[in-house]
Amino acid sequence: MIKKILVVDDEHSIANLIKINLEFEGYDVEVAYSGDEASKKVKQFKPDLITLDIMMPQMNGFQVLEMLKKDPETQNIPVIFISIVEGIQKERGYYLGAVDFLSKPIEFGELYKSIKNVENGLEKTADKKKHVLIIDDEKDTSGYIKEYLGSENYMVEIVDNGPDGVTYAKQKLPDLILLDLHMPGMDGFSVMKILKRDKVTQHIPIIVITGYDLKGYRQKALLYGASEYFTKPLSEKELLDNIKKLV
Repeated sequence: MIKKILVVDDEHSIANLIKINLEFEGYDVEVAYSGDEASKKVKQFKPDLITLDIMMPQMNGFQVLEMLKKDPETQNIPVIFISIVEGIQKERGYYLGAVDFLSKPIEFGELYKSIKNVENGLEKTADKKKHVLIIDDEKDTSGYIKEYLGSENYMVEIVDNGPDGVTYAKQKLPDLILLDLHMPGMDGFSVMKILKRDKVTQHIPIIVITGYDLKGYRQKALLYGASEYFTKPLSEKELLDNIKKLV
């Protein structure tokens, strides 16, 4: 549900007009008149959505969006560009992660429609269970993790060997993989090597969970593409916190 909106535009009259119209529709609205001010207000106000102009001095809208997407605290906030810029610049906005691009002079009916589309998309995403794949030949460990994550509303599947894990990951594209390192036939390093070289699966975060904390293993796993490395027995809360951060 979108309740709080940050309007970023260096033209005071336009920014205030957008604010007045959005407040009339029941939204809580704050205004930033520059990219620098936006970078501060986004942390203080914590908006559910941002409208962003492109043509601003010092820090333009593209630079603001790049800054937002690099920060874990702000990277998931939907951004709607509202600008006079068109053509290739519009394509650049979508490439950087904007969810919509509206032209000035702004039609408020189009803006409300865009906000509602974003809201509907967020609701669908929230309703969808995240899909976790466990690749581990230790049935007790994988079964316990599956039960725990299932209670936290995750959809979990278990594969007990590397080759089948690779096949499953390529076919089903889970949101995250929990991977053991020591398995017969194909170890976890080989699994990571294959998945991270494939464009279809290279984006899937991998958390290594292993009973072997040998020297250099953590560094090697991270070099192979793992996002995190845990040794057994592991902390449930720490594992869950990292999964939430990654997916």
